[in-house]
Parts: sequence; structure tokens; C-alpha cells
Amino acid sequence: MVRSLCPHPDGTALLLGGTGGTAFLVDVDTGRQQALGGHPGPVTAAAVTADGAHAVTAAGSVLLVWDVRQALRVWEAPSMQQLMRGA
Repeated sequence: MVRSLCPHPDGTALLLGGTGGTAFLVDVDTGRQQALGGHPGPVTAAAVTADGAHAVTAAGSVLLVWDVRQALRVWEAPSMQQLMRGA
């Protein structure tokens, strides 16, 4: 269940805070997700900086800061099928 939501400034992704202690960065076009785990409880607040470089998630008194560009690089990695075709 989603407890918090914040759109990326360029409109390409959403940052969702979940009840299981994990936030998710979701590509709005493809639905691909990158899990951002580590909170001790439900992620009740989520925000993305104005430049889109960082995300901040909160659960209770714990704030975590994420490098959004690093998380998005996971989406750009080739699939195993693409790698096998190139071999």
C-alpha cells in the first residue's frame, strides 16, 4: 500500500513510499521499479529535490537520502537477453 507519493520534476518517474519500509522509484512510461529499502517502518513521506538529483524518504524519525541518478541507471542496464544476443 502506498503511504506517500512525489513526482520527479521532469515527470518521468514517481517516488512512492510503501508500508513495508521500502520506497519505490517508478518509471511512469514503462512501470519499471527500483526499490529503495532500509526503513524500519512505513515510508510516510517522500520528496524529490527540485533538480531531480536526490530523493528523501522518511519513516518515523529516520530520513534516508537517495541518489536518483544512480537508481535510474539500473533501468538503463541491458537485459540478460540483450547481452546474450550480443555475444
